[in-house]
Amino acid sequence: MADFSEDLTRAQAYLAGDPATEKWLYGELRRIAHFLIGELEKAGAVFVDREEAVSQTIFHVMVRHDRHVIRSYKGDCKLTTYLYRVVRNHLVDVLRKERRHQFVPLTEAEHESRASGPGESTASLAELVLEHIEQEKPVDRLIKMSRWVDDNSYEEIRERLKRELDQQVSTQHVAYVLHRNRKALQEKLKDFRL
Repeated sequence: MADFSEDLTRAQAYLAGDPATEKWLYGELRRIAHFLIGELEKAGAVFVDREEAVSQTIFHVMVRHDRHVIRSYKGDCKLTTYLYRVVRNHLVDVLRKERRHQFVPLTEAEHESRASGPGESTASLAELVLEHIEQEKPVDRLIKMSRWVDDNSYEEIRERLKRELDQQVSTQHVAYVLHRNRKALQEKLKDFRL
């Protein structure tokens, strides 16, 4: 088995506050982060701000949670190998966070075409939702209308289905239909802006 005691000593020196080790670690993290960002971008990822991603990664390793990342290093592999995995995983987290909070500004023409007033945009949203519901089978349509328009509970929806359509469905089926509807509406309305 390989001996990584030198790497473990280096990590301990950083934790003890050695400025030379801190400078080395900063340089290594910066190098690894830039390399991995380049590799991720070759694979199709898009970082909003590369330098911000590098800074967040360095902060994550060197400062966050009382330097937990370095404290967790056990010396069972090279320190740079360990840091490579940590930096890669953190950059993927940064990408996910950026994608989740991504904002694409509308052009003037898109903005005007979406809605000329607040009432019109809300009305068009309601029309889209109702149009989506109207395309469903009678059972699914009644489930969705009961929940989203009449605000009935799952149990009330089951009773209404039995009463109006003579259909017996489980609460799980009602939940499944509504979940599937939410996902379909999210996809349909992903570009809709009020």
